[in-house]
Amino acid sequence: MNTAELLARIDSYARPLLSKGRPHFITKFYSHTRKFFLDSFFNASFEKINVPDSLSVTLGGLTFRSPIFNAAGMFKNAEGYELCYALGAGAYLAGTTTSQKRYGNKKNGITLPFCPYPKSMAASNWLGLPNEGHTEVAKRIGKLKHYKNFPIGISVAADPGMDEEQSLPLLLDGLKRYTDSGVHFIELNESCPNTENRADSSIIDENLIRRLEYIGNNFIGKRQSKTPVFLKFSNDILQSQLHDLFHRVQQLGFGGINIGNTSVRYKEIETLLSPDEIQTFRYFYTNFGGGTSGKVLNKISLELCKALMKEIENNKDFAIIRTGGILSAKDIKESQENNITLNQWYTGFFENFGHHGRNVYSHIYHQL
Repeated sequence: MNTAELLARIDSYARPLLSKGRPHFITKFYSHTRKFFLDSFFNASFEKINVPDSLSVTLGGLTFRSPIFNAAGMFKNAEGYELCYALGAGAYLAGTTTSQKRYGNKKNGITLPFCPYPKSMAASNWLGLPNEGHTEVAKRIGKLKHYKNFPIGISVAADPGMDEEQSLPLLLDGLKRYTDSGVHFIELNESCPNTENRADSSIIDENLIRRLEYIGNNFIGKRQSKTPVFLKFSNDILQSQLHDLFHRVQQLGFGGINIGNTSVRYKEIETLLSPDEIQTFRYFYTNFGGGTSGKVLNKISLELCKALMKEIENNKDFAIIRTGGILSAKDIKESQENNITLNQWYTGFFENFGHHGRNVYSHIYHQL
C-alpha cells in the first residue's frame, strides 16, 4: 500500500466522523488537504493490471480498452497518465484547460472550495477551472507515450469572462495545438457552473449556439485531422432541450455528447442527501454556489442519456458518454443495457479508490 492508498483508506473511515463538524470547518479542512492527497496520488506508482479484451469498446473510429475512464477535472494539467494506464482505465482525459492560466476560486479564506458528503456519496466543488493553459498542457501531452486502445483526450473551454471576439480565436488555437500534440479526442466543456457568468449551465442560449457554430465552422469543418470533438453538457439540461441540441451538434460535425457535469439544482439535490449532511450542503451552495457531483446524479444522467439514445438510432457512430453518479459495475451495466457504451467517473472513482486502492478498476471489471 503506497501513500496515496493509505491516505485514501484513512479518509474513507474518517469522513463520516468529520462530516459531523461545523460546515465551515469541514469545507476548509477538505479544501486544504485535498491538494496534499492529489499530489501523492499523481506521484503514486502502481503495477500495471491486465484489462480483458472483452471489455473493449469501439466508437467513432476509436477503440477504448474498457467502457469507463476518468472525467475532466481529475488531471487538469495532464498529470497521472501512466498512473491511469497502470490502474486499468479505458482511456485518459486531461483538462479542462483554457487559453489563459487560471488559479481557481478563493472566498472566505478558502482556496478551491470543495466539500464531500460521505453518507450520500456526493460532493460539492467551486474550483473555477484552475489550469496551466492550452499551450503548456499541449506540450506535456505531446511528450506522452501512446498505448494501444488507450486514447488520450483533452477537455477544453473558452475563457470565462472574456469577450467572444477574443476567446473564440484563442479556443480555436488551443484546439489546433492539441491536435498537433496527438490527442485522440477532444471534449468541449460547456457544462461548468463554477466560473464567471456560468452559474446556470442548463441554458441553451444564443452565446452557446454561436460558440458551437464557430467551432463547427472553423475547426471541425476545416481541419485535416479526424480527431472527434465531443460536447460536454450539464446534467441539468432538460430532456425537452436534447432534441434541438442533438441535431445542431450533429449538423456541425461533433462526434458525440457527454451528459454531463455537476448540477446546480440545489433544492432537488437536498431531497437526495442524507439528512445530517443537508446543513453542510446548504452552507456550501449559499456561500460558494458551485456544482454537486456523485450518486445524487445517477438516475438523471441515465435518463438523459437514454433520451439521447433515442435520437441517434440512425447514427451509431455518434458517441453518448454518461457522466454523473457512476460508482459501480451495476451503473455500467445499466448503461450497457441502454446501449450507452462509454462512462466517465470522478467522485465515484475516489469513493472506490478509498476502499479498493490499486484495484479501483479491476474490482469493477471482475463484475462485468
